[in-house]
Amino acid sequence: TKKKSTTKEKKYSIFNGILKCGECGRAMTRQEDFRNGRDTSNYFCQLYLRTSKKCSPHKIKTSDLEEIVLEAVQLQIKLVIKLERSLNKLYFKTNQVDAEDEYNNNIRLFEIKLDNLSRDRKTNYENWKSELIAQEKFTTILNDIDNKENLIKEEMNSYELSYREKIKQIRKNDYWIGHYKRNRRIKKLTKETLHELVDTIKVYDDKNVEIIFKYQDECKNLINYLEKEGVITDEKMAVWDVSKTFV
Repeated sequence: TKKKSTTKEKKYSIFNGILKCGECGRAMTRQEDFRNGRDTSNYFCQLYLRTSKKCSPHKIKTSDLEEIVLEAVQLQIKLVIKLERSLNKLYFKTNQVDAEDEYNNNIRLFEIKLDNLSRDRKTNYENWKSELIAQEKFTTILNDIDNKENLIKEEMNSYELSYREKIKQIRKNDYWIGHYKRNRRIKKLTKETLHELVDTIKVYDDKNVEIIFKYQDECKNLINYLEKEGVITDEKMAVWDVSKTFV
């Protein structure tokens, strides 16, 4: 009986399309090793396997790679979720209040203040007309009411602009944060999770692995925004170098 080949290449890999040699940039190839009763698999630089003179093996055990990447993905998910909490904290002092309800309530308060001032104007006009107050006093009262109305309208416009900016930030970040939240309970790597969250994984010598996550520009923009608003504290951890090396 013909003996089974000691090594063979396994075509399917959850890392297909994203795992690269850190030196030459070529894809990494998975090979199974059955020599002397072994049953392990490793990834090698594809260029090295074709012509060893042009690159080095960059060999890494499949189980080691999976462990490194899983830990990195779990960490990134936790930090993105912390970022979202900071974003929510900035917008709503309590998460019990819906954004739209809060907005409508505040706008109504502005309108009530303006209605009250309008009634004051009407009352003082009638008092002036009935000669209950002098012209000079009536003019002073009207000027005071006008100034108060202008201030309230300015506050109202400022609040509306601020609200629109907040909603814009929420909607802008909902999409990419959602990708991370969907995977928050990840215990094992899958092809779907990797291709949803990871752009590229590069393997260098000595098992140094660089993981470049997707949505890093969006992530950095959100960090900058939260820093500017002064709400980031420990969420700032070094992760936001989203392209980093795990050993």
